[in-house]
Amino acid sequence: MPHGVGGVHHGPNDMLGVWGTINGLYDMRVEPSDFLEIDDQHVVVIGHYRGPARDGSSTVDAAFAHVITTSGDRMTALQQITDTARWGIATPQ
Repeated sequence: MPHGVGGVHHGPNDMLGVWGTINGLYDMRVEPSDFLEIDDQHVVVIGHYRGPARDGSSTVDAAFAHVITTSGDRMTALQQITDTARWGIATPQ
């Protein structure tokens, strides 16, 4: 994914940076459709990211799967799988 939002990120501050960047680029809706409990520590959430770019240059309609790991009442890991080709994030000229 462009703008440095792809790859591996560690900790809540890194994730705030990722979602802050996305929020700056898109008027994004996250539309979960299925929640699959794997065991007492893992949930898979399936859905779509949808919305227009804030600059009007493109839109996103991309499927996602989030593999969420928990410990107690806290999220300890999130693995995001998404179709990056469907994001259409315009890169600065």
